[in-house]
Formats: sequence, C-alpha cells, structure tokens
Amino acid sequence: MKESMATESVPQSQESTVFKNSTNIQALQGKRTLSFPEYLGNSDLDEIGNDFAWMMININSATDGSKLQGDTATGPVVIANTQIGATMDGRVMDLGSKKDNEQFVDSETRRKYGDEAVSKQTWTRKPGLSRLDRVVVLPMPNDYGVDTSINYDETTADGLSSANDFLNSVGSGGVSATMRVLLNDLATGLLNRGSSAVGVGDVTSKDRMFARDRKAINPKKETLFKDISFRNYRFRYTLAPKSQNESKIIQEIIKTLRFYALPELNESKLYYTFPAEFEIKLMKGAEENSAIPRIAPCILKNVSVNYVPNSNIWGNLPDGFPPMVDMSLEFQELEIIDRNRVDSQTSVITSGH
Repeated sequence: MKESMATESVPQSQESTVFKNSTNIQALQGKRTLSFPEYLGNSDLDEIGNDFAWMMININSATDGSKLQGDTATGPVVIANTQIGATMDGRVMDLGSKKDNEQFVDSETRRKYGDEAVSKQTWTRKPGLSRLDRVVVLPMPNDYGVDTSINYDETTADGLSSANDFLNSVGSGGVSATMRVLLNDLATGLLNRGSSAVGVGDVTSKDRMFARDRKAINPKKETLFKDISFRNYRFRYTLAPKSQNESKIIQEIIKTLRFYALPELNESKLYYTFPAEFEIKLMKGAEENSAIPRIAPCILKNVSVNYVPNSNIWGNLPDGFPPMVDMSLEFQELEIIDRNRVDSQTSVITSGH
C-alpha cells in the first residue's frame, strides 16, 4: 500500500490528540474518529440526558490507492444486494459465497437488523474497494433535505393515434369534421408545393384555415415517465475551534474529505484511480435515526471551504488557522432510489431510503 507523503511528518503525539480516544458508542469503537465539536461522539447522551443528533461519514477507498497517514483497511466493502447496487462504474461483483460475504457485514448492521435478517439478505462485495478505519463525525446538518425528482417527457399523438381518432369519429358520426381536416391537409400541401415551385414560399397553413372558423386542432399531448434523477445532498457547516486541538481536528477533517474525494493519478500518468465512496449515517444517540430517510452510498462531488467567511479581513490563530471557516459539502448518491428502496417487502436492510 502506498502512503500519502503529505502526512508522514505528523508527530504521533499530535495524531493521538486529534483522533477520539474513548467513546461509549459502539458504532465508533475501534475507529479512528475525527469529531467536531471535540466532545461529539464521546457519549450518546448530552449533559441533560437527550440523544445527540449527529452525522457519521464512513470512507470506502480504492484498495490500491494511497491513504492518509495511519489509515488502514478494515475489510472489503459489502453491500446488501439490490437491483442497482453498484460501484461508481455501475458494476457489482460476487467474489465469494453468500456465507463468505456475510462475515464482512459490519457490526452496526447486525446489531440494528439482527443476524436473521442478515442471513436472509443477499450480499455483494464491491470490487477494488476497502472500508477504512477513519471516520468523520459532525453535528446533524441544519439544512438536511431529501429531493425526489421523477422526470417525464411530453409527447404528441402519432400516426396510429390519429388514424384511431379518424375511425372513432366515423363511428360517432363525425366523419365530416375529420374529412375536413384531411382535405385541409391536402389543400395546404398542394398550395404550398405550388407556391414553392415559383419561389413564393408558404402561402397558407392548416392552422390558418382552422383559425378562420375559430377552431384549433387537439394536439393530443401526453406525459410519459422517463427516468429518476440521482439524489443530491448539500451540507454547510460553520466551524469555529474553541481550542488549539479543535483547530487541528478541523484541519484534519478538511484534509480527509478533500483527499478522499479526489482521484489519484498513477505513477505512469496513464490513468486515474477512482475517488473514494462515502457512507453517510444520520444518527440519534447511539443508533441510526430511522425516522428520516437514509442516504445511500455517495460520491463527494464538491468540497468548498471559505477561510474568510463573512469578512474581508484575514485573521488567524497562533497555529495559523483562521478563527472560523465555512465548509460546504455536496454529495451524490450512487444508486437510483426506486419504491423498493423506500419500503421493500422482502428486505428491511435495503428499505428506509
């Protein structure tokens, strides 16, 4: 495994203060957790006994790509098989038996749904991806919205539909009106062909003929389903460190998201290794919040950091970092969410999106 040269000089003592040392939340135990604010993720309850609302971002990186200092793979990426469970290029690949794949299902999924649900589900490994032990923890975003966009096209009647209208009109005694349309079409064509032959151009049209009788042809427009758009999520955070260590944590979070959102050019300069995929979980206390839609695996399309927010004047803390930054993240899901992902009759694991 190649390691990023950008972080090899980070002292071990500094790294140990940046990552969370202890937590009573099982989903974070054994992980290298970056939390802002620093206390977030220490416990599932706040000081007055209410559940914390927070967001956990897991990272699945290319197996043969570079990693940040100290990051290691905890195992292959295994997903609950759906109609469109895929890597970024749309492929899925089974690399073993169902029983082999089950052993890599994360403990949080087993704890939430139970071993019986896990054993009934078909699992698929994503080729070339490994789940990392690094996790980013941020507060629940204040601008969380779920857009469900279904796309439709407008169409007009085709020749078969027009012929069917003609037959229906004959049967209902409307032949004279229909014949008038046909005769108008014929007359219009003859007039326009004759005028074009002498260089005059179109002298009349079917619409003008009908307009004289203050009538308009029914275009017989229809709306037909086309496809579904990918869902996008935009999160904005204002990060203001209250200590030197929180300043280090923010810097590490920004570097982590930028690093794994980018592709990597290989040594021969012939191709790029794909960027990482991100699994976002919206948490309530120690468990995923089941009252709001879940987020499918995503790519991170945009990381925008404003180091001088709401001001034209630069300022910095003793370590050089500004006293406040605005960070905007734009994620896009890798899977199309159909009705079975909202509520599946056969799998609770793939439901809830």
